[in-house]
Amino acid sequence: MLRENHAVTHSSDEISGIARLQPTAKQLSAALKGGASQARYLIEVTNYGPDDVADLLLSAPLPTGLNSVLWSCAAPSPCRPGNGIDAVSTRFDLSASESATIELLAEIDSSQRFVEISANATLPAGVNLISTGEERRVLIEPISAEAVYRSSFE
Repeated sequence: MLRENHAVTHSSDEISGIARLQPTAKQLSAALKGGASQARYLIEVTNYGPDDVADLLLSAPLPTGLNSVLWSCAAPSPCRPGNGIDAVSTRFDLSASESATIELLAEIDSSQRFVEISANATLPAGVNLISTGEERRVLIEPISAEAVYRSSFE
């Protein structure tokens, strides 16, 4: 991603966030014990401006800990494509102050110790990222109660 460069005339500040919508239990392990087998996650991208962005690419590789992933995209302009299976790769336009969301619906893989979802918003060439933060977001949460560490100790 490009960093601030005053020679570039278009600039934008993008951020993506990832959150679990369902199951609503605080911990996935508790939800699995309660009979849950599916999870819904939401990836959100917001253009904080100041410029509009055409053809933003949002990508998210196949998540660890989830199977049979179905995704759908909702944005003020049409998402290209609007839905898919497994890894996410979609493009859309965002005016300043607009947001787009990608919803993931998947089966929880109880043989894994963690769910790990990452998403990256890539701006088209010639558009300057003015944020000092990351344009990639990652959500990692334990599937089992025993999954305390996200390292070689898991």
